Amino acid sequence: MQHPPTTNHESSRQNRARLILQLNKNNGAKPVIKRHPDTPAPLSYAQERLWIMSQLEPGNPIYNMAGAIRLDGVLNIKALQQSLDEVVRRHDILRSRFVGEFHQAVQCVMPDSRLPLLRLDLTGSASISVEDCADAFNRAPFDLSSAAPLRGMLAALENGQYLLVLVLHHIVADRWSVGVLMKEVAALYAAFSNGLPSALPEPPIQYGDYALWQRQQAERSEKHLDYWLQKLHNAPPLLAIPTDYPRPPLQSYRGNGYEFEMTQPLSAAINVLGKQYNATLFIVMAAAFTSLLYRYTGSKDLAIGYPVAGRNQAQLADLIGFFVNTLVLRCRLSDDLSFAGLLAGIREQSLQDQAHQEFSFGQLVETLNPVRHADHTPLFQVMLAVQNVPTTIFRMPGLSATPEQLNHHVAQFDLTLFIEERDGRLHGLFEYNTDLFDAATLARMAGHLQTLLAGAACDPNLPVAQLPLLGAEEHRQLLYDWNKPSATTEQNTPLALVHELFEAQAKTVPEKAALVFAGQSLSYGELDKQASRLADELKARGMGPESRVGVSAERSLELIVGLLAVLKAGAAYVPLDPAYPDERLDYMLH
Repeated sequence: MQHPPTTNHESSRQNRARLILQLNKNNGAKPVIKRHPDTPAPLSYAQERLWIMSQLEPGNPIYNMAGAIRLDGVLNIKALQQSLDEVVRRHDILRSRFVGEFHQAVQCVMPDSRLPLLRLDLTGSASISVEDCADAFNRAPFDLSSAAPLRGMLAALENGQYLLVLVLHHIVADRWSVGVLMKEVAALYAAFSNGLPSALPEPPIQYGDYALWQRQQAERSEKHLDYWLQKLHNAPPLLAIPTDYPRPPLQSYRGNGYEFEMTQPLSAAINVLGKQYNATLFIVMAAAFTSLLYRYTGSKDLAIGYPVAGRNQAQLADLIGFFVNTLVLRCRLSDDLSFAGLLAGIREQSLQDQAHQEFSFGQLVETLNPVRHADHTPLFQVMLAVQNVPTTIFRMPGLSATPEQLNHHVAQFDLTLFIEERDGRLHGLFEYNTDLFDAATLARMAGHLQTLLAGAACDPNLPVAQLPLLGAEEHRQLLYDWNKPSATTEQNTPLALVHELFEAQAKTVPEKAALVFAGQSLSYGELDKQASRLADELKARGMGPESRVGVSAERSLELIVGLLAVLKAGAAYVPLDPAYPDERLDYMLH
């Protein structure tokens, strides 16, 4: 969600000057220089990771990324095509293909800089929606070894409107790059539609030069490795966030998005809170999000991922390429830790992370070599991305150009929270894996996050365990709606037993997750079957009404299976905690 600013206002030029000044503070790194034309371009570390994944999962569109603009007015299609071709010519990476096996791959620049533009006429077509066309175009896979990693679609709509969609593979671009691409298309269109040549300066270097430079910085990268090894030592492999459905054995990446908007007063209060504690919006949101995850999971040691632009040199600001890096934020929480204390800890940690951001995430995963599981991503499963630069404004002569959001229906992680500020209000988007979560769950989570933020802004010294989560509606539902006497109670009808209520639920939603613990899960149907089998065994051994059955087990899925089985057999269970002293257990048994 990071895009470069593009306006003609003085404030934008000042922001850009400050950005370049900041980028020049690159801790003594040598500048990227243009490589010899005969020197093949290796893959950057980030590219190599995606290349390997594309070889292992060919045809998977999870790393497709799109930019879309709705155009309203008189469109010069010839000038638009010229503009797209010129952008492809300017940036070698957009006409590169990838060849080689796994770690031996290189990127080869193809001479043809033309971008074939798929033309669709959807005027007067009621049966085909532009959203469906854009979605299908976005999700089509790339063949990185033989075709360009960029494609375009122009759909003619009603009332003289058009939708321009440009889709790239993540191996050649990041979200910042999408902004650069759209900005250059707009600038070139302004020139070509008026019969003028391009006014854009030639890029001083290409992404291939950066990839070679990065590979030559091995000594600089190694000095950051110890920091990450120490930070992530014994980090928990999986965040056991409660899910609506059992985690499937193979990650499908099927996803959806849930958008929400914070009120202006809450957005202002969050801004004041950040200023009060010298914390950026990212730090405040990271503290709030980790607090929420702590409350949901009870995990006192959790890790989330977050992206950084990775453009630490001024040369890279206007290049298209895959520069973004992913860092890991590890938080240790406790019931008595205040929100203000958590803010301070995350601020300090993020500063240290930034100082060691040159070590790529791909290298980190390869070095740590965690046990891989097909059902979740390594190191973290939840991500936070905060937009921290102004939204791109496009100016195209004779046209009103408005950016459009496309739903890719993909989730790279279990859960990603995107936050950005627009017009003085904070906007959020939860991108979630639909194999794990329902939309209603994300709606509740968005409400809990906002209630928690309001509580933290009101009293930052409150322990995170005491920050409010429930809104007024949920309070009313919990205190009143769910405590109303039922009609069966008023008629003195016998109430259903606990295991009978569970059996009814298992028949209604057999596939829904009933238990989630330590990376394992059981659906209602699975839990009911296992408990019934064990209950039959207990009955065969003479257990039933008036019987008491001891259950001794650590916290686990099996513990719940045992408790439910005892109830199904009609007996009473006696909890025997293995942590109790032997004398205590002997007393309970006799």
